[in-house]
Amino acid sequence: MKAPTATWLTKVRYAPLRFEGEPGTIANENMLMFSMSSEEARQTTTHDLVGFLENSFREYALKASAAAARSFWFYAWHDEMAGQLRISAAQAARAEELPFGCQLKITDKANRIAESLLRSDYLGGIPLSELTVSSWEEDDVGHDDFVLEVFARPILISA
Repeated sequence: MKAPTATWLTKVRYAPLRFEGEPGTIANENMLMFSMSSEEARQTTTHDLVGFLENSFREYALKASAAAARSFWFYAWHDEMAGQLRISAAQAARAEELPFGCQLKITDKANRIAESLLRSDYLGGIPLSELTVSSWEEDDVGHDDFVLEVFARPILISA
C-alpha cells in the first residue's frame, strides 16, 4: 500500500473553487477533506504530506489566478475530531481572519500540519467512548482557550 497523496492530489485538481459570496460559505464550499487509515499513515511520510500540501497550494493558486481572485488564502489544518487533513481557500485580508470559530496559530511550515496528522491517535476520528455529553450552556465554556494550528499561504495574483 502506498501513501494516498497522489489520489488526493487528483481530487484537488478536479475540484472547482468558488470565489464569490460570503467568506464562510466560500471557505466551506472550497474545503476538501482527506482521511487515511492507520496502514496508510504507516506508509506515508511527512515529506509526502508536505509535497501534497505544496502541490495543492499550486493547484488552488492556478485556479485563483485564472479567476483573477483577490485577497485569497490557501490553508490547511488537521481536524483531530474528524481524523482528517483539511484544505480550503477563502477570502481574507490576513490569515488571522480565516473563518474559524477559535483562536488560530498561523504557520508557514506545512510539516507542522503533516506531523500532527501522522502522529495522531485519532486517524479514524475521536471515538464516541472518549467524548462527553454537555449541555448547550456548557458548550461555550472553555472553548476560548482552544488554539488551532493552521498552515496558511496567501494566493498572490499579479495585476
